[in-house]
Amino acid sequence: MASSGDSETASHNQPSPETMDRILATIYGQCIGDAIGLLTEFLSKSEAKLYYGKVAKELEYLHKQIVCDGHRSRWEEGDWTDDSDQMILIMRSLVDCGGKVDPVDFAKKLRTWIQKGFSELGDFAGLGLGATTSKVTSHPDYLKDPHEASTVAVSVAIATMLQGKHKDKKGKFKVKEIIQDAYTYASTCLETDTEKKDLMFYLQCDNIKDLKLDEADKIGYTYKSMGTGFWALKQDDFRKTITKIMMQGGDADSNACVGGALLGCKLGMSAFPEPWLTKLLHKDWLDNEIKKYFEMMKWERNEKSEEK
Repeated sequence: MASSGDSETASHNQPSPETMDRILATIYGQCIGDAIGLLTEFLSKSEAKLYYGKVAKELEYLHKQIVCDGHRSRWEEGDWTDDSDQMILIMRSLVDCGGKVDPVDFAKKLRTWIQKGFSELGDFAGLGLGATTSKVTSHPDYLKDPHEASTVAVSVAIATMLQGKHKDKKGKFKVKEIIQDAYTYASTCLETDTEKKDLMFYLQCDNIKDLKLDEADKIGYTYKSMGTGFWALKQDDFRKTITKIMMQGGDADSNACVGGALLGCKLGMSAFPEPWLTKLLHKDWLDNEIKKYFEMMKWERNEKSEEK
């Protein structure tokens, strides 16, 4: 979708309607998963079952009122959290930099967001910032070198699907081959066999219980969100998948937003429950952010691709 480096520029070729649909579904899927995941963020799995077990099959944003504690009350019904805000900051950075990836520009935007949030939405500061991100952005050299560590597996998987690779004769994605590509690229960031085996475990996990998403003192471990995303990629029902992630508790908004992005990219816009899409609190505002990105890329949005 964009390129990195001074000598490279973004491609402005109009993607196919199918690819446009997957791009939109990746963005909306993340925000939807984020907003649903907020309902159980920082709860244990047993607490999630206690509070939401009876409504899990028909879960909606309004069920946020079931547990409206000090944490959840900071967001309104249908709102997403810092996870999706940061995705939008990346999109804004690409717009401002003409499609080029500029880590320093993003770093500046992130720092401003931390201080002020999105003022046009009535924010007074960025809410929900994770401990790791907070520590990194507070470092004196943050604006000079903001990309010291990175995870590439999710990006590779999404890029692979947007490029239409690894499809069978029926046009369905071969998820195992996507995972292998993700591992091949991501493992180059690691040094030891133990680290690489750990990565492969989370990429290949078939049972969400094995991820232990509400594990004490480890809910923010980045592989848990990545593993959740790749578990979601193996599924075929968006509502059931995001609900199951949400019902695990832990860092549920982060886990569900990664799962929502990957599964959304795989299934497309038609997979979303209509209320989950239309009742996103700031959907019109998000639509405009996407519009500005598409205009920068000289892409035309195909509204028909979004019809259910």
